[in-house]
Amino acid sequence: MSICPSIQNGSNWQSINLKSFQRDVDGNVLENLSKQCGIKYINTSSCHHIDDQGIKLITSSCSYLECWDISWCMNMNITENDIRILAESCSKFTIFKAEGCTHMTNNAAIELGKNCSNLLVLVLNRCSSLTDDSLIALAHYSPLLDTLIVANCTGLTDDTLITLEKYCYQLNKLHGIVSSEFSTLNFYQWLKSEEYAL
Repeated sequence: MSICPSIQNGSNWQSINLKSFQRDVDGNVLENLSKQCGIKYINTSSCHHIDDQGIKLITSSCSYLECWDISWCMNMNITENDIRILAESCSKFTIFKAEGCTHMTNNAAIELGKNCSNLLVLVLNRCSSLTDDSLIALAHYSPLLDTLIVANCTGLTDDTLITLEKYCYQLNKLHGIVSSEFSTLNFYQWLKSEEYAL
């Protein structure tokens, strides 16, 4: 029995989940993956040995990338500038997850919004350096946003809620649990479905 060459060499791979291999994933793995230019989804959450060079390899080669999860990559040597490069290179992003990403600053989030206007799902839980400035810009640039997770982002206020209501008409799920200075009254007046949580 022979194995199809495209399975062996990965030329038809569209989705790759590396979370289970977090200790083994490094720049060499990403270099090999970057040769699979049809990748649309990649999960590198909790992969601690990925550096900015690995990020650049993937973003420069995988122009079809629609979803990337870089959550909890604590030791990643990825900077605010790398997130900007990622956003500029992956304009087809519909899903981006950066839970617990210490380098997700206001500037990085704004660049993500500017370059990825088709974002549907954005997970920024525990990105503690974010403030209203970034979320207000994201709301302007990402009108298709359906799901936004900003729990434990303590720099957000009601100004974020007001802007999301004004520009993100399709927002169906917002998690802001213990997230900020959202006033309870303003938050509950704004609710559109049971999916929202404060």
